[in-house]
Amino acid sequence: MSNNKGMFLLSMAAGLAGLSMVASAETVFEEVSVTYDGAAQDPVNSAAVDLYGNMYITGTNSGSYFTAKYNSYGSEVWLRFHDTGTSSWFGKFDTMIVDRDSNVYVALSESYNFGRILKYDADGNETVLVAGGGTPYNHDHKIGLELDSAQDNLFLRASNTISKVSFNGGAGWSQLLHNSNTWVRDIAIDDSGNVYAVGRSQYLSGNGTTDVIVKKFDSNGNELWVQHWFETGTQAEDAFGIELDSTGNAYILVQANNYNSACSGCTTSSVVSFDSNGLELGSVALNGTDGYLAGALKVVNDKIYVTMRSKSGFILTTQKLNLDLSLVWSTDYSGGYSVPKGLDVDGLGNVVVGFEGQYNMATVKYDMNGTELWTQTGAGSRSAFVKFGVTGEVYAAGYKFDAFMYRYGVTQLICQ
Repeated sequence: MSNNKGMFLLSMAAGLAGLSMVASAETVFEEVSVTYDGAAQDPVNSAAVDLYGNMYITGTNSGSYFTAKYNSYGSEVWLRFHDTGTSSWFGKFDTMIVDRDSNVYVALSESYNFGRILKYDADGNETVLVAGGGTPYNHDHKIGLELDSAQDNLFLRASNTISKVSFNGGAGWSQLLHNSNTWVRDIAIDDSGNVYAVGRSQYLSGNGTTDVIVKKFDSNGNELWVQHWFETGTQAEDAFGIELDSTGNAYILVQANNYNSACSGCTTSSVVSFDSNGLELGSVALNGTDGYLAGALKVVNDKIYVTMRSKSGFILTTQKLNLDLSLVWSTDYSGGYSVPKGLDVDGLGNVVVGFEGQYNMATVKYDMNGTELWTQTGAGSRSAFVKFGVTGEVYAAGYKFDAFMYRYGVTQLICQ
């Protein structure tokens, strides 16, 4: 660093979004740690952070569901339990989302109350928004929630169905993605309220196994278009996420078994893109054709970010791509057995990845160029959540026997 350049030690809490600087180093420290111990095993199925730094975790405990809120200092604000009154199978795919008013929405994946949506207001008062019901034939327990940009509508994906719940008196709707053999894997909502859904369908494209189905609905639930995708020489395609860019083009993370002669029995992860009218724009196999299992997908500021892992589980790969699917950078993490479980990107292009390790969960941060800045390990071995906060802090949640959530603060040494 030259003598005529100032050196500034800045906390990320000062906000870096408006500063045209280049960071040369970063240190990390654990600011807050919270633990939920319900006297039994307490798996964290989902977690969230609101705009005020309040932290939320939800999971299952001794035949009921728990949801806990902690303030930005790590003190418990409230703890609520929800008992459905049944002895059905309790899923581990419950999901949570929080709005700008600190209302929390939890969707349950329990067998007899599948798709039930609970709302907790900022004070922890519970409302059942959707009662839920039995799981469909040939069901899949994975479940998800999304809010639209105005936060006037909540969207649920549950097994083979997408549903809209309106908060402002508008009409809700529910639509099958295709049929009972089609499972919704992810949804994305554009600024006009159109819904893009991606899933796994069976025996529809003629490749003999499964393929990827992509469908767009308008804000009233009417189908606008549908596409099926599979790659020649591959089978058992499945979707792992869908994201939109600023123009409404859709990007899908796909995993498939590769039966090309040069790579019999290999696993391929790919990104496939469609425009807003359903025209396929392109596809690219990530990291070659052998042995990489799909992780997570994000599109931020019109850049694509993906994670994947080797079949052995000992190499965790994170990549950044342009919208034309060309590679910007790729980086590997090989700190032991690693299964990617979370991915987030801040406004500067910094990336944070959460993953399960053999003995501990871990969180790793990369800068905008893919250079590793730091890694932090947590007490739990099961990672469930990772996210950037509004001032650059990083949140991570997981569990082993108890549920854990951490907030990591960062300090940067910056050249101006």
